[in-house]
Amino acid sequence: MPLWSSNNTANGSTFFATAQGHKHPDRPNQAVLFANTTANAFIENVTMGQFGVTANATQAAQGKIPHSGWNLRYQWSGGRANRTFYECLVAGSSINSNPAIYANIPDVTIVINSQPQANTQVWKNAASFSVSAVTVPVGRTLVYKWMQNNAFLADAGIYSGTQTATLTISNNSTVNCNNYACMINVAGGSANVNTANALLVSTH
Repeated sequence: MPLWSSNNTANGSTFFATAQGHKHPDRPNQAVLFANTTANAFIENVTMGQFGVTANATQAAQGKIPHSGWNLRYQWSGGRANRTFYECLVAGSSINSNPAIYANIPDVTIVINSQPQANTQVWKNAASFSVSAVTVPVGRTLVYKWMQNNAFLADAGIYSGTQTATLTISNNSTVNCNNYACMINVAGGSANVNTANALLVSTH
């Protein structure tokens, strides 16, 4: 029986990892430990789960995860609440990607590939601003919040797409020389980044 594989599945996970929680190394315990995010499900006072972590994920975690491969994640409760520790079980150069694990890995990075650009349009015409961004590791959902002069916008009146990658302004006659920028968040996480300001200019 192999002790682990490069497949991020319960059967492919590190078989002997259960011993780290003082449990017998068997298939039922292996299945409970794999990708576990429930407190006390494996051992008391600890959320203990085993994850196949890609090389990209270790880079995004900024050194908090020891190595790509199979890692154990511990998060304590009680007197050590919210302290999280990662232990490398099997170092590997590659492992199959599974975006579901990234919700349990901190410090996902948002990379902006293209910033919103300054826009000059004829008075009363429509205008739009767009941003392109990805997460590292890939696979996380991004949330967009457009701002006008640092105030958040909502879909109403001349504005649409205020929570998408493209903001549309249907009529620029009342918003000449305003700055537009977008705050981008990772859904369910704490990572966020703001784009640069882009100026809207109306011409006659």
